[in-house]
Amino acid sequence: MGCFPSVEDKSAKERSELIDKKILQDAKACENVIKLLLLGAGESGKTDVVVALKELWKDAGVRRSFDKSFEYQLNDSAAYFFENMDRITQENFVPISTTF
Repeated sequence: MGCFPSVEDKSAKERSELIDKKILQDAKACENVIKLLLLGAGESGKTDVVVALKELWKDAGVRRSFDKSFEYQLNDSAAYFFENMDRITQENFVPISTTF
């Protein structure tokens, strides 16, 4: 038991620092992730929600509101998701990498 850390202590500290760094990286990567999970048994109305969102997006008033979204809190990517609702809600949907 000396005043200096042992080799095992240094190794443990390095591992801990790597883990902390990885946790911070993962947290930063998740900051911009938005997920919507519609839970419910079969025939509980999940599809109805998607249909209602599509109809709302077609409404001129909703579109005008979206044009003023800088006045209130609205995710910048909302238009992308509304415009791609048909593709995104397909059973065989596979996300693609795009640049906004």
